[in-house]
Amino acid sequence: MSIRATYLLLAGFVLAITLSPIAPVSSTLWAQDQNLRWTPRKENYPAPRYPKIPKVTTVDELMPYVRHIIKRKGAEHMNVGFDIKGGEKVLFIAESDWDPLVIDAFVRALREANCHVDVILQHPKKTQLDIHEMSEAASMENKVKGTPTSRFYGVLPQWLIDACKQYDWAVNATGVPNAVRFQWPTRELVVSAATMIEDEILDVIDRKVWEVIRQAEEIHIVDPEGTDLKRTWFPEYWQVIEGMHPTVKTVGENFGGYAAARKMHATYGPGQSEKPMIRIHITGVPQGIVLKQSNGEGVAAATSAHQGPSPWIRLTLQKNQITKVDGGGRYGKAWSEYVNKFKDVHYPLYPESGVGWWIEAAIGTHPKAFRPFNVMESRASRSAWSEERRRSGVIHLGFGETLWENKLWGDEHGKPYGHHHLHLYFPTVTVRTRDGREVKIVDKGHLTALDDPEVRAVAAKYGNPDELLTEDWIPAIPGINAPGDYWRDYAQDPWTWVQKEHRKAYGDLLNFKPYP
Repeated sequence: MSIRATYLLLAGFVLAITLSPIAPVSSTLWAQDQNLRWTPRKENYPAPRYPKIPKVTTVDELMPYVRHIIKRKGAEHMNVGFDIKGGEKVLFIAESDWDPLVIDAFVRALREANCHVDVILQHPKKTQLDIHEMSEAASMENKVKGTPTSRFYGVLPQWLIDACKQYDWAVNATGVPNAVRFQWPTRELVVSAATMIEDEILDVIDRKVWEVIRQAEEIHIVDPEGTDLKRTWFPEYWQVIEGMHPTVKTVGENFGGYAAARKMHATYGPGQSEKPMIRIHITGVPQGIVLKQSNGEGVAAATSAHQGPSPWIRLTLQKNQITKVDGGGRYGKAWSEYVNKFKDVHYPLYPESGVGWWIEAAIGTHPKAFRPFNVMESRASRSAWSEERRRSGVIHLGFGETLWENKLWGDEHGKPYGHHHLHLYFPTVTVRTRDGREVKIVDKGHLTALDDPEVRAVAAKYGNPDELLTEDWIPAIPGINAPGDYWRDYAQDPWTWVQKEHRKAYGDLLNFKPYP
C-alpha cells in the first residue's frame, strides 16, 4: 500500500469537503477622498525580480530538501527545522489541499529516520478554502460577531491537542508544546533556495540587525505606500524583556508552551535581550509590549497583509494606538468595527483599554524567501502568502494584542485576542541610537546587513556571496518600481493587478497544476 493510501486509515475519520469558487473581494470602502492620495516619491526603488521556479514531478526530487529540513536544528517559527535525531514518534497533521507530493516526501523522510509516523488528513471547512474567508478581515469579522475564528488564527480542537500529547513532535499543530510549524504546502516551496541556505549565514544577518536595535533610542519607518511611523525605545522595554520590570511581568509570546519549549519567538526572561528576537523576524519595536509612556505616532498604510492583498488602507496612530481607519475595502471596514466594538476592553498588561495597539514591526532577514509564484491560482499556496514577510527588508506591522498573560485573561473573560497586520515592501528604517548616530537598517526595501563585510565573509564560506545574499524576489508595484499609476492601476484593486502580474511573470509555469 502506498504512503498516500494509508492516510485516511491512520486518521480514522474524515470531515466533508466542499469547494467554493475563488473570487476577488469588491472594494466597498475605497478611499475616494482625493486628499488621501499623493504621488509616491520618485526614488530609485529596486526593480521587480522573480525566483526561478523548477518543475518538480517526482518525490525523489524533493527528498534531499526534505531530509535537510527534518534534520535541521531548531523549530524556530520563521525558519523551521524538525531537529529529528531518529526514532521519534511524530504526528503529521496534513491539510487536504496541500500538495500530495510534499506530504509523501515528509512522511518518507521521517520513516527513513526510523520515526513512527501517524498522519491525520484534515479537510478544511468550505469557508477555509477561499483566501478571502481565511483572511485577516474574516478573522476580525468573526471576533465582532462572537463566532470562533478559523483554525488559521486559532488553536487545534481539544481532542487533537490531547492526541498530540502522545507524540514527541506534532507537525502543523498550534497551541501545544511539541508543535512543529509547517511552511511548505507546495513542492516549489520545498525546493527553493530558501530551504537550503546555511543557518550560519542567517544567524550572522540576524545578529547584525539586532546589534543596532539593541542600541536604539528611536525607530523611524517610512514606505512609499504611505507609512510614516516613529516610536521611542524606552529603557523600560528592556526591563520587561529581561523580566526585571517592577510591574509588567510576562513570559512573552508563549503560545501554549510552544515558544518556551523551543526558546524561540518573543520569550522573555533573564538574558533574552542579548540574542536576536525573533529569528528571521527581527523585532523593530518591542514585541507585544505597551507601557504608559509608549508613544508610537504617525500613519501605517499598505495594500497587503498575512493572507493576501486588499485595497489601500491607512491606519492613523496616536499614543501607540489606532485612532482612525481610512480606506481598505472589507479589511478597513473590519478594522473600524473591531476597534470600535472592543474599545473598552482592558488587557491586564496594557496601560489602557483598546485593541488597536501597535505591538509589532517585524523585519524580515531571509534574502531567499519569496511569495509563492502561484499563490493567486492555487488553494495549496493560499496560506503561504505570508511567507513573503520573511524576505529580507520586508516589514510586517502588527496591531492588536499579544503576550501570553493577555491571552489567558482574554480566554477567561470571553474577549478576543490576537493581532492583525500590514506588509511593507519598500520601507526605509532608520534607527537613532542612544549615542546619537542614525543607522539605516533597511533602505528602500533592502536590508543593509546583507552588505556588511562580516556577513559577506560568512556567506563566502558556502559560495558566492553575491548570489547567496541577493534577494530572489522583489514585488512589482506600479508607480513605485513598475510602470503605471499607483492609484489608478493598483491601489483600488491590488488583487487583480498582482494576479495579472504573476501570470505575466511566470507564464506557462502556471499551467502546471499538479495540486489544488
